[in-house]
Amino acid sequence: MLTGSSMGKKLLAAFLTLMLVIFAASAAFAADWPRFQKDNSNSGVVLSPDSLPTNSNPNVATVNLTHASICGTDVPPLVVKEGNDEYAYVLNTGSDGTSRVHKFKCSDRSVPSGWTGGVVVDNNGGFQLATPVIVGSTMYLGISDMVQKLLNTGFDSSTANWTTYVDTGSPTIAWDANGGDGCVKINQSAGNTLTKAGVYQQVTLNKNDKVRMAMRIKFLKGSGSNNPSGLKGRVLASNNGGSTWTELRYVSFSYTGDWSYVNTDVTAFFPFTANETDTYLVKFQPEFKSGSGSTAYALMDDCCLYAENLKVKKITGIDGSNPTVSTIAEIGDGGQFNTPLLYDDGYIYLGSWKGGVKGKYYKIDVSNGNTTTYSPGTDDDGYYWAGAALVGNYIVFGGDNSTIHVLNKSDMTQVASYNIKGSGSGQASDADYIRSSICYRDVPNSNNDRIYFTDRSTSGSSGYLWCLTIDSSDGTLNHAWHTPIGYSTSTPVYYDGKIYVGKGSVGSSGGAVYCVDADTGTVNWSYTGPGDTLGGVQSSPVVYDDGTYIYIYFTTNCTNGKGYCIRDDGNTASLVWSIPSGTSPENSFTLQGMGVSGEYAVWGNDLGTIYFAY
Repeated sequence: MLTGSSMGKKLLAAFLTLMLVIFAASAAFAADWPRFQKDNSNSGVVLSPDSLPTNSNPNVATVNLTHASICGTDVPPLVVKEGNDEYAYVLNTGSDGTSRVHKFKCSDRSVPSGWTGGVVVDNNGGFQLATPVIVGSTMYLGISDMVQKLLNTGFDSSTANWTTYVDTGSPTIAWDANGGDGCVKINQSAGNTLTKAGVYQQVTLNKNDKVRMAMRIKFLKGSGSNNPSGLKGRVLASNNGGSTWTELRYVSFSYTGDWSYVNTDVTAFFPFTANETDTYLVKFQPEFKSGSGSTAYALMDDCCLYAENLKVKKITGIDGSNPTVSTIAEIGDGGQFNTPLLYDDGYIYLGSWKGGVKGKYYKIDVSNGNTTTYSPGTDDDGYYWAGAALVGNYIVFGGDNSTIHVLNKSDMTQVASYNIKGSGSGQASDADYIRSSICYRDVPNSNNDRIYFTDRSTSGSSGYLWCLTIDSSDGTLNHAWHTPIGYSTSTPVYYDGKIYVGKGSVGSSGGAVYCVDADTGTVNWSYTGPGDTLGGVQSSPVVYDDGTYIYIYFTTNCTNGKGYCIRDDGNTASLVWSIPSGTSPENSFTLQGMGVSGEYAVWGNDLGTIYFAY
């Protein structure tokens, strides 16, 4: 996403924690568009009197956030009309470890009184992937509070708290500056001996810590060499000074020459010998073989071990000069809030993700913090960008276990479900993670309404756009159609008989936007950019109808990420504008999509650069 470690941390954010949708109601503010996907149906459609930029050369302004870092902005801004002016609210993760909400007047990018430097909502914020929601003059946020337990200030020669080691083989191992702010380089000469080497550090954990670890590795080969094999990322821990080691987690990889990740909840693997705390050595270890006559090496960075806590917060008085932050609920389950917030009638609904351990979906009473929880029946289920839609008396959402859940919103009990993975009719054998929110379509004069969503395979090589019917009276789900579009975490948008949706993963150059018939699943067109160079479209589109044409607004999550506007020309799509127009220092990975209101489209990126197009 950027270079070296900067890129990795954004990629890590995408793996850990990024498609993002927001649902809201607007009471005190003018009833225009104070949300990302417009409403609790998650269909981001904009109509007159809004007048988004549709000419080929729109006005562009930028703001660079003072407290920004490579974490940057991973959720869409909320763009709201207050009085006669539009304001953008931006949730940003800063280099100082804080999560802040910034506020800008869209017309001149000025900062209102009370918002200088942003409002700190959490001092241990880490990456934030849960898009907030605005209700009247209050913003609600689901915060993933992450307290880092290991020093990880950049792998370089000054990082004295890390110790290098060689377990197996005879590689050279050294700090390397080529990974941006530094990383570990493990170099293996030609041969078939398995190399196990890495770094370790001492950590003290509290008894009740909910602990997650993560690392990123890039396996590379010498010029003209064969692909390295036996690729693994392994993490181990010892509580007796290294006499014995317990394996916390390992992940096998295929050779790609790009950064790969290990990331999981490891709480259960730390048995405490003291009542409150215990001290461990923790190893981060790549494994690989170079092969006969070949050379290979591994780069390793962002080795993290941190304690997690979930918090639901609010900022009251956001339309005034004295915004106030308070905590509604603290939830000691660990994991991360990675779904957008759905607000309905005094309650917030959102889900958590824990990486290989079952996540949960929560209903939280905003008046007193009382929490009702839904927990799935399988350990591998979790909720990552999988926001819910409101369908009558039900909330509907997907998860990592390839399953659509229909819950009674009053008590969070499940009334129906549908698994898309399998060999039966209405399933796909390579279907897997559902990491989009649900787009709900109310079909007039019928109980057989429709929901739309996307999935991605675990390998990232395939994925589908899905349509299920849902009986709004009892929640029953049935298959309507599914269409292969490739890896997708983008939430579909329904408008005028068509579905608009993105596809592509982080860092990829094979992104696209599809226009699909909403009733049949037939692809009308796909847009892949000039020369098929479009980066991965993980963002959810915004669709604007100016009365003559339909325009689609989205962002790309790649090295030179941009904001785009394209036009639906019937059987094809054409580019209207892309911003920035070329490569620039501010141009970076843009996971989330755009927030819009009035004449403004607003988005941010990993560097904390906020774009205003109008």
